[in-house]
Amino acid sequence: MVELFVFTASRLEALRDYKKTIEKPIPDSLIIKFLGEHFYRRLRKEYPEGPIYAWGATPKKNNIRIWEKMSVGDYVIAYQLGYLKKLFRIIGKAHHVEFAKHLWGVGKCKDNYGLTWEYMYFLQHVADLNIESPIPFRGHTHLTSAREKVEKAIVKALGKTLNQIDKELKSKIMEKKLEKLLKVKKIRKPKAVLKHTSHIIEKIRNKDFYVPDTWSRRKVRIGQAILREILLRMYGGKCCICGLNIPELLEVTHIKSWAEDPHNRLNPENCLLLCPLHHKALDKGYIKIVEGKIKCTNKAKKYYSGAAKEYLLKYEGAEVKAPVVTYEEALKDIEEYLTIK
Repeated sequence: MVELFVFTASRLEALRDYKKTIEKPIPDSLIIKFLGEHFYRRLRKEYPEGPIYAWGATPKKNNIRIWEKMSVGDYVIAYQLGYLKKLFRIIGKAHHVEFAKHLWGVGKCKDNYGLTWEYMYFLQHVADLNIESPIPFRGHTHLTSAREKVEKAIVKALGKTLNQIDKELKSKIMEKKLEKLLKVKKIRKPKAVLKHTSHIIEKIRNKDFYVPDTWSRRKVRIGQAILREILLRMYGGKCCICGLNIPELLEVTHIKSWAEDPHNRLNPENCLLLCPLHHKALDKGYIKIVEGKIKCTNKAKKYYSGAAKEYLLKYEGAEVKAPVVTYEEALKDIEEYLTIK
């Protein structure tokens, strides 16, 4: 069962900060600036797209105790002047003094003078409640005995229990994750797609790379999309030959072709990540890969232009770039991405 918390924003300072980071989202660029790309990617693994909001608590003993109980996937209600205003889902936490000061400054009131709201948590907006609270709140609260009353208020406002809301929200998040992973605009049958995706990931994890010709077109496309995501992670999003690092322009090529070897169709180690030029050059026989090195064929050596030298001939004898991570590590990253807490 997910936990439920309340934060209050009724005093003048809190009302000011509420407008800054609850009524308005935080720019993604600020999260990256203060907390880094890795932390931002973790937030986006939990919440693939949409505005991110934030709140925080000062470093007082009770605040820290409650913040430590908060987990990704729990829910928080914004309370203001006797009303339950908004429902949020926690997508990440960070203890960061400088980021908190940048967003909210430091306290000016007697009980928080000089303190900042450094115990931060990042939020996905779920719904507006705008309903009178069944009980008054002050400060941060972990709902235990009062939870039943608050959950009844949620049902009154939204017509659904928190568990129903959580289930629906996780289903929508999974759809978004699958859309991003498989590079499609809209998943039409998410349950079937998730089933196929899980089956293919399990096959690759178990080193079963065989794809029979009887697979449906949809399932083949899902397998190819997952294979591409594995290769992007294995090679750090760069072409194995020239190092082009624009993911949308990179393609997967099979060393033993899809038609030639059905038992290695899903084998990441039977694939390379190439830019369109070098993919086409390999397919058309202008280059070969021999013992991990690039060999320009006589077909390519007929051309002496500066462009041919720059984009093709200069790679003669160069080593194909090695993966930066194993396919097992890449696959694990994909599995973690598809996990919803």
